[in-house]
Amino acid sequence: MVIKKIIYKISLYKVLPPYKNWYSIMTNDGLNRSNVVIIGKKQLLKVALALIVMAIFNKRTTIDKFKSEQKWALGGFVKPIETMMKKYIGTKLVQATPAIRKGGKIYLPTDAIPKTMEPVEEGYKVVYEDGYESWSPKDVFEKAYHVADTPLDRMYIEYNELMDKHNKLVLFLGRKDAIEIAGENQVALMEVQKVQMHDYILTLKERIDLMKK
Repeated sequence: MVIKKIIYKISLYKVLPPYKNWYSIMTNDGLNRSNVVIIGKKQLLKVALALIVMAIFNKRTTIDKFKSEQKWALGGFVKPIETMMKKYIGTKLVQATPAIRKGGKIYLPTDAIPKTMEPVEEGYKVVYEDGYESWSPKDVFEKAYHVADTPLDRMYIEYNELMDKHNKLVLFLGRKDAIEIAGENQVALMEVQKVQMHDYILTLKERIDLMKK
């Protein structure tokens, strides 16, 4: 009976764009292969140091360098991450109020805030539909949410979103290569869409003006 010598092999791969600072670590003991994705250079450094120590004490272990030119983002044994990950758009209806966080505790504007050396963070106390409460930093919350407390608030949201889409459409149609990118038929329909969106914007503007009176 011949016993094969198992070689422990570790390969480090840099994940392809658009994923920045994503790394794939693949291990192979001759029988099983496994793959772990590491996000961030600091985390990668910690794992790499541990692998180097293991390689020093285990002479049968080999470590490959980064292979950023690999066609497969995770080393070729699984589909690349860009084919696994898809974009999603979600909408949540929440209740929120401006608040600050200090020492891990959330304080409302009417609360007595203790005078300590701990830093103060501006943000929002957020309550979700199921009653779950959380904290959101000011810039993150205001980028994702808009006040929708009244019909006028919601009308402004609809108006601003439509205006943004209309402006992007106008910019695209102004490109010299618009037909080359989208095709002649699509561009013709976009021109019709542009006119309809403009009329829609004017209608929303009139409704907003009436509601403000």
